[in-house]
Amino acid sequence: KNTGTLRLRLGVKGHRRSPSLSFGVTLNYRDGTPVATAFVADCGEINGDELRSFDVELKVRNLSPGHYWLTIGIIIGGRELVDVIHEVLHFDMVSPDVLPTGFSHWESGWGHFRLDATCISI
Repeated sequence: KNTGTLRLRLGVKGHRRSPSLSFGVTLNYRDGTPVATAFVADCGEINGDELRSFDVELKVRNLSPGHYWLTIGIIIGGRELVDVIHEVLHFDMVSPDVLPTGFSHWESGWGHFRLDATCISI
């Protein structure tokens, strides 16, 4: 079952002191098309030559079936991008939980997410 949460453990080595370390994580479709981006709030400081680990959780509920991967950016001081790692954690979403009733596959024209919707009679 698709729980909708992707948890990453990121290891970072500081090269100089920064009072503010954060991350940008972009979810990419198989062809490299960006699907969504998350900006992780301030994770704290890091000192030069310090090794730190961070757990980052991404909510990816209702992601359509397909092949995806991540791009991870390391940001210090709230604005300075100091490193980018491409094609991290390739994975396939195969959960049928996003398929509408009566359908056996996801149509590419529907996009990458299924939106939650409710009909309210008036």
